[in-house]
Amino acid sequence: MSGHDHVETSVGAVDGTRPAAEPRRRRRRRIAALVVVSLLVVATTATVLFKALPASSYQRLDRTDRTAFDQLADVFSASAALPDRLWTSDYRYDRQPLVLLRTDGAKSPLWRYAYLINMSEVVDTSGMQKVSFPDHAALRDVYVSNTFGLATPGLWMPGDFTWLDVGGIEVLGFKFHDGMLGDDPPAGLPFATFAMHEAFHVGKQAGWRYDVDGDPAVFDFPHTPEHRRLLTAEFAILDRVSTADAAEFPQLAADLAAIRAARYQTWPQVKAQDDVEAIEGTATYFERAYQRIAAPDSAEAGVTFVDWLESAWHEPVDDSGLTRNVYYATGAQLGLLLDRVAPSWKRDIEPSPSGRGWTPGESLRQATGVTTAPGDAAVAEITARYAPTPGGS
Repeated sequence: MSGHDHVETSVGAVDGTRPAAEPRRRRRRRIAALVVVSLLVVATTATVLFKALPASSYQRLDRTDRTAFDQLADVFSASAALPDRLWTSDYRYDRQPLVLLRTDGAKSPLWRYAYLINMSEVVDTSGMQKVSFPDHAALRDVYVSNTFGLATPGLWMPGDFTWLDVGGIEVLGFKFHDGMLGDDPPAGLPFATFAMHEAFHVGKQAGWRYDVDGDPAVFDFPHTPEHRRLLTAEFAILDRVSTADAAEFPQLAADLAAIRAARYQTWPQVKAQDDVEAIEGTATYFERAYQRIAAPDSAEAGVTFVDWLESAWHEPVDDSGLTRNVYYATGAQLGLLLDRVAPSWKRDIEPSPSGRGWTPGESLRQATGVTTAPGDAAVAEITARYAPTPGGS
């Protein structure tokens, strides 16, 4: 879940020495500003209200909408057929309510119309236009409207998505556009997996508490040679998860737990990594599980964790991804390891009473029995086995 920067504005107090006309001028300026804003709202609303709805059948939709629904249908079909390979059998993305809003560009505040998917039991769709998808069995409940959400401020804010409260049900409002659907989407975020990642936050994680105090991050990141040595070993272990034999997983898990315990003991603030992995890592796991189903023969794309760290270490810490972003990927990779050594981790991550409220990191500790940091000699042996101390600082 991505946070939003909070910007506050303030107006200095009148000190009593300004001429009396000054407040009147300010009032006139405020009135003028309100008039401009009102005109913009009216113009925007009129644009949406009088914008023609798309066609009522898949075959007659424009290319952008057809492509979006083709991609969504593929994900829905995988969720319907193999839910336990995406997450668990009790989470069906293909049954989740979803609102897709057609825009003309990334983070645009303006949208033309809204597709309501799996929303018939959430909102009254009787006055909306139903869209038929004869070749996509997973898309049975799709309506389109150019009036839904007009009075919802979050839908008019710049951004790609927002959470909606529709009749007491939390629903993802996700904006899509042509640029998301090709081979070079903005910020590398393709429509299908971007939407399912954000939908996982809404539909699966709404009751989780790992981000109850805001988006977790590693504040005051320890940019020291010793931390680099341990983090390099940790990332080398995660790299091996992708190619390891079944017999290797218990040792990889134990070594990973030991290295993390050493890091957390020396620098307690880095334990926030556990919470980032619990929220963003699991959502990334969910989208990557679909990618493995959709393209089972393709190799994992991208650089290794160790190579990424080598590059990121030389960037300013706040821009490097070391405080938050990299734990999306480490959390997803940890999930693959836990699938082998702690298969119940997806149940254990749920809050009580259905689960234990364990982060994936806690599931790793419980599965391996490594709950405290080993001695220096044991840590040195592990780091030597996976990643000899790199040169430089």
